[in-house]
Amino acid sequence: MNKLIMAIVVLNLTVFAGIVSAETWTCEYDGTWKTNGSGNSGALNWKVTWVKQGAGWAMIGDMSDRYGASSFNGSCTNASCTLTQTYSSGSLVGKPYIYKGNYTDKSTGDGTSENTFTGTWTGNGNTGTWNATAECARN
Repeated sequence: MNKLIMAIVVLNLTVFAGIVSAETWTCEYDGTWKTNGSGNSGALNWKVTWVKQGAGWAMIGDMSDRYGASSFNGSCTNASCTLTQTYSSGSLVGKPYIYKGNYTDKSTGDGTSENTFTGTWTGNGNTGTWNATAECARN
């Protein structure tokens, strides 16, 4: 029984060490969104952590716009991403939105990069476009 408990502890520590040692980047995006049809638009601000996972990346973070605060997560492969955003405050609490987009990176120095996104979004019966740019730093 003690060997089983020890094996579980070692396995958990190994998984945790792998997560902690993964390559990560921190980015703060400023951008805009626009609703197709109505032309409704606004500014957005994302605070994102990118985590290297195999051949791709996981993204987790927080976003705010005029409708409230939200959290999001998603994944990227070959410079193409799908993100799910869910509002935690404001008039859209609990409403999910799906963002799809492509990005480009431009190195701006040792351990820094400019990251630019363009894409589309869907949610709450609407569709639209979005774009965002960030200065990113390797952690």
